[in-house]
Amino acid sequence: MLKFHIFLAVWGDSYIDPMVKLTIPTLLFEGNIPALSARHECKVIFFTRPGEEAKIRSATSVARLAEAANLEFVHFDPDSARHPYLAMSEAHLRGGTAARKVGARAIIACPDVAFSDGSLAHIGKLAEQGKSAVMYPGHRIVQETAAPALARRIESGSPIAARELVRFTLDHIHPLTLSLYVDSNEFTQWPSICCWSLGQKGLLSRCFHPHPIMVDFSRIGSMDVLKTQAIDGTFVSRGLSTWDDVHVETDSDNLHFCSFTPKDALYSYSFFRSRQFSVERVRRFAYGHPTFVDALHRSFFTKAIKMHVGELDEEWRRVEAETAKIADAVLQPPRPMALHAGRALNQMTRVKNALARRVWASTKPLRTKRNAGAPP
Repeated sequence: MLKFHIFLAVWGDSYIDPMVKLTIPTLLFEGNIPALSARHECKVIFFTRPGEEAKIRSATSVARLAEAANLEFVHFDPDSARHPYLAMSEAHLRGGTAARKVGARAIIACPDVAFSDGSLAHIGKLAEQGKSAVMYPGHRIVQETAAPALARRIESGSPIAARELVRFTLDHIHPLTLSLYVDSNEFTQWPSICCWSLGQKGLLSRCFHPHPIMVDFSRIGSMDVLKTQAIDGTFVSRGLSTWDDVHVETDSDNLHFCSFTPKDALYSYSFFRSRQFSVERVRRFAYGHPTFVDALHRSFFTKAIKMHVGELDEEWRRVEAETAKIADAVLQPPRPMALHAGRALNQMTRVKNALARRVWASTKPLRTKRNAGAPP
């Protein structure tokens, strides 16, 4: 029997409400927490403000959750962090430290995601096989349309299978995710994920930064990187002494989740987006961010992650082969001069994106008034 800690770092009504209405109900699908806790010791840990524990506990879904797994609340002050991502990292650092002491694996959930039925059972099987980490990209969907639609679907009472949730993801895909498509006219300047559309069949992704949905903290060495980065940065590569047992899930039938994001959050990432995909641009990202993109991340890009609604046919095999050639070209090391120039350009992009986030944050009250119909 293994030990699993499920992390949920959550604070504020805008995250608590979708967590108790959407995330936890999908975690309670029979193939998720119930299946995992039937084979292993399972505990759900909420990292939140002291004053918000009572609201979380009062939710009907949390009462049901307490019947399937042990619950624990860890209080901390997320507002003391410089950025919400670093507040999440502080929670993960606290949880990871405790998990390492007891030899536990952690499932790094988020309070704004939905899981397909069977996802956690599959993660449990991979852990039983000795995997030290499980990686998968959770694509963003538009919260304003997706959240009420999913709530209605959950009310039906039946679990949501992977292919149904993939279809749901495609139907509500976020503009930020669309900017990761290689045929986009507004291709992102931060191509941590590149996507190739197969229309109604789904999409194929190659990622430098898939989300570490499961980490075996008993094998993690230093966790200091969480003081300055989110857990999907270099935490796994720096924390593990060997990468042989890091598993990238490439088939959505086994594991799928999607993330709810407000539609206008696109602008909190960047006002300054590139126009077209190019091998050179993605190569610059792959080698020009040594603090965030290392050899393990580049190895992730060789994996073709297939998010599909039907059977994998010849078209999927063709697209996988074609994108493998692109990945091979992307991963060819740049010449020294190009490497230095790329790092300088990447630094400029980071500065511009940081400025965009500040502008977006400062104009949020104005946008809220306009959306409410109030005069600006």
